[in-house]
Amino acid sequence: MMKASQAISNEAVFQQMLESIMTILLENAGADKGLLVLERNGRLFVEVEKALHTPFESLHSASLDDCRSAAVTVIQYAARTGETVLLHDAAVSDIFARDAYILTQQPKSILCVPILKQSKLIGALYLENSLASHVFQEERLDTLKLLAAEVAMLIENSKLYDHLKYKDYKLQLMEEQEKNIRLQLDEKERWVQSAEATMLNIRKAQHELINNVQTVHALLMMNKFDMAKEYISVWCKEIVQQSVIGSVEFPVLGVVLSNLSLICIAEKIDLQVAGKLDCTFEELTLPICYFSSIMHNLLKNAVEAIPADDLLRTVRLTIEEAEDRYTISVFNSGSYVMEEDRLNIFEKGFSTKSDVTNSGLGLHIVKNYLQHYGGCVECHSDPGKGTTFTVHLRKKGPGTIHEGAVAAGLN
Repeated sequence: MMKASQAISNEAVFQQMLESIMTILLENAGADKGLLVLERNGRLFVEVEKALHTPFESLHSASLDDCRSAAVTVIQYAARTGETVLLHDAAVSDIFARDAYILTQQPKSILCVPILKQSKLIGALYLENSLASHVFQEERLDTLKLLAAEVAMLIENSKLYDHLKYKDYKLQLMEEQEKNIRLQLDEKERWVQSAEATMLNIRKAQHELINNVQTVHALLMMNKFDMAKEYISVWCKEIVQQSVIGSVEFPVLGVVLSNLSLICIAEKIDLQVAGKLDCTFEELTLPICYFSSIMHNLLKNAVEAIPADDLLRTVRLTIEEAEDRYTISVFNSGSYVMEEDRLNIFEKGFSTKSDVTNSGLGLHIVKNYLQHYGGCVECHSDPGKGTTFTVHLRKKGPGTIHEGAVAAGLN
């Protein structure tokens, strides 16, 4: 922790770290200039300005009102409303075309993303491309928000190190962490075990942040700038992956996804979640241990099924909720299960895997678990697209018989 604080408080090293992250932001978004603006005491300050192929500028809280290198009214609007501003051609914008910067410099594409923490504005990321219109795409906004928030937190942490002693900072960090845990883990008694696992993941994430800062600091001190940039790039991918996991409210699913996230990063697989992410599965009839086992089996199979030559390399978990059931689908790109194999895929001992050590029991057990508790599982596969396993889980209702004490009928 002390080494991490020294790395962040070292001015030269910290600026090199910021420059590397801002360069990655610009390159991923297709921008040629970017500003990071932070809110403090009701006012906006420009903390960082970076243009491709030009020296990096750390402005040390320059007032946004004095800024002459960006469309100030766009930033002010995004900060005031909390809405993302996306201008495909800034000069023809109905609202911002009269901005002084847009009138004089005539940038083409502008994107300004507000940065929120627990629904409170902490800053904004401003990006522009001065040469081309329609550069910024909406599907990249979530990723940009995550990376911008990470840069904002690094800057805020560096300011804390300037003003607080190490022990005071550590105490404040722990108190803030405990406060967040209490707010996020208001679950019923049946979710206690999974909630404890979530707390461990939070502490693990804090530990990994410290390790990442130390590693980047060491690489920069050795003048290994390319290695530092590559390391930060992987770090950013991990941040995005953890955010995907954190968006799922049900902690059991969060634990299963977390266990697979490092494998997905190593194999360059895009792990996605969609649908009703705030579903808490309150009326689930299936025991939690069986639910966790089913999800782990299907997601692990999906990761392993993606061919090495698949271009999409995607695994997607989708959650849906109806009046009488929950539906969860697990999709993986690239693989195809032939119709004759789909007819036997849930049979005991059958497997499509070439691995001779595979027992062929996983999907058979999944089917038996589900059938015993009134659910079912289906397999659909499309050539050239991928394979989807869909699980239907019955909800509790009037007269539901709780069969948790009865064996699942597995041999």
